[in-house]
This record gives sequence, structure tokens and C-alpha cells, in this order.
Amino acid sequence: MGFVDDLSLFAQTLQGAQALLNTIQEFEEWSGLRVNRKKTCLMVIEDSTKVSLPGEGLEYQGYPIRRVESAEAVRYLGLWGTAAGDMAETKKRILEKTREARDMIEHHPLHPEQAVELFVSVGVGAFRYSAALVAWTAEELQSLETLWVQAYKKAWFLPLSTASDIFTLPKAAGGLEYPRPIGIMAQELCRHLQRCVKQDDVAKQIAAWEISQTLGKWACSSIQDLQQEMRLWKWNQTLENKWTRTAKSMQLLDLGLNWDPDRAEAKEEEKTRTSWSSATRELRRLRQRVEIIGGGKTSWEHGIWDMEKEQWKLLWEGEAAFWKIVPRLIAAGFTAAEDIAQREGSQSGA
Repeated sequence: MGFVDDLSLFAQTLQGAQALLNTIQEFEEWSGLRVNRKKTCLMVIEDSTKVSLPGEGLEYQGYPIRRVESAEAVRYLGLWGTAAGDMAETKKRILEKTREARDMIEHHPLHPEQAVELFVSVGVGAFRYSAALVAWTAEELQSLETLWVQAYKKAWFLPLSTASDIFTLPKAAGGLEYPRPIGIMAQELCRHLQRCVKQDDVAKQIAAWEISQTLGKWACSSIQDLQQEMRLWKWNQTLENKWTRTAKSMQLLDLGLNWDPDRAEAKEEEKTRTSWSSATRELRRLRQRVEIIGGGKTSWEHGIWDMEKEQWKLLWEGEAAFWKIVPRLIAAGFTAAEDIAQREGSQSGA
């Protein structure tokens, strides 16, 4: 898999990887291009005897290729990550670059807006082009946003104790609407996913599989349905893949997702079917609102909540049962609430 001058080779065994390297060596001799051995390494993604045996390794032009440890971060296409997918090193480096960009504009001689543009180019740019697709927790994003807002204050020669909302609020609300991490992340996620499905290739197949798996897990029928579902979940509960992060980030920004490649060719009646998530959403929203005002599964009192005790308990027990049962319903072919009614109707007719 190649991108400009970066090349990744994937193999199930060391023997297969060595065969690929031998082919690259033949191409190098034919083309005159040279592989930088200092930047070449072996990463075992799933460490097993099938993939790697003690004492075995890879060679290129007679020189051994360094094998990185499982916890060691490696740089590829601007990202730093381990074989297990840990992107902590990427986040660490972005925070360091952001602090440097923030401190760079302290006591600057520029107009405030020019200083903001400079920080956006350097500090925000570092996040946009190398880390916006990484799964950041809510706490990590807040730390990053704090650094960005501090830079905006320095650009305007204001003390750090100045209220922050003026810099991040939309212009329609009286703010300056400077970039926020969640906004940049939403932009880059949408662009990335659109690029993934643009061509009829392996990237599109992987993206289609991921959205299918995501919609199935969350019992949704479309990306728009998934975005509505994300209103009931906190950011840290949606970090599992790019589709859920895209839906959640767009929901937080109150922006609609009008793009749904998975259902572009769906029949009209399929688009109007009620997903299991949608069918139960208001009940689950009610349970959340009850908890917000101090209610809980064991806090029922007669005459207070205008609900029978058994109904009250079902708000919690019913939701737990729903998430256990819905995967079985979908696997059995009942992908929407209408399927149950149709099955019952056909049985009663028989």
C-alpha cells in the first residue's frame, strides 16, 4: 500500500513479507530509486508463532530490518502509533506543537487577526493535517481547546483570565467564531469518509463494511438516524470508529448529515422504515431526563412521578433488555419495527 513516497507491505507470515521485500529490491535495482533503510522497520500487529518466531527476522539487501517493540510508536503518514493502535504519541506531539505555536505569538508585533491566522496555520494546522482522524477523548479535546483559546487571547494581548466564550461562540451569537477542535475534527472526518467511498475500490469496501457494522450495532437505519441516536450518548461512548465520531461531532455542532452512501440506492419504502433505535429513542430519552432531574431506578414514589412502579422500573430494565435482544432481532431478519407487525399480520392471516 503506497502513498507518494511512503510504502507499507502487509503479509501474514515473515516468509511472505520477505518475498515482498525481495520484489521491492528488484524494483529498486531496475528503477534506480533507493529505499531508506533507516526509516524501514518491521511491525508485528498480531504477535503469534504464525507471524513471528524467536530469532527470525527480515533482511533487505543483506541488512537486517529493525523490529519495533509492541509498545513503541512508529510514524507513518504523519501519525505516530503502536502496533496495537495506540495513538497516545500522536496526541502528545500535537499538544507539544500547539504549546509551541501558542508561545510563538506571545508579545507579537502583528495585528491581532494576523496573529490568530498565524496560530491557526501552525497550531490548528498541526491538528487538522495529522491528528483530526484520531480518537480523542472529551478530556483530551478540552485540553487542546484550552490551548487554542489561550493562543487567541495572546493574539489579542488579553490576560488568560479573560472569558473564553467570545472566541468560540458563533458570529451570530456575538462571538468571533474562531476554530475549535470539534469543528476541525468534524470537517476532516467528513472529508476522509467521502474520499473513502468516492472510488469503487478496497477503501470503499472497507468503509461500506464499517458503516454496515456501525448501523447494526446501534440499531440504526441510516447515517441520519445514527446522528439522532448520538444525542443520547456521551462523546467518550462514541470513539469506536470514524462513523460514530462523525455523527456525534456533527450532532454536537448542530449540523445535519445529508450524505448517506449506504442508502443512496435504497427504495423509498426502505427509507421510511422505523429502525429499532428510532422506535425506542423517546423512551430512552425520557429515562435520561428523569436521571438529569435526580430520579433513578430505585427512587420511585407513589404520586410523585405519575407512573406505576412497574412502569418506572421498565425505563431501566427495558432499555438493558433492548440492547441485549436487538442484535438477535436484526440477525433474524427483523431489521425494522415494521417487520414484527408484518410477521404478526401474516401469522394471524394464516
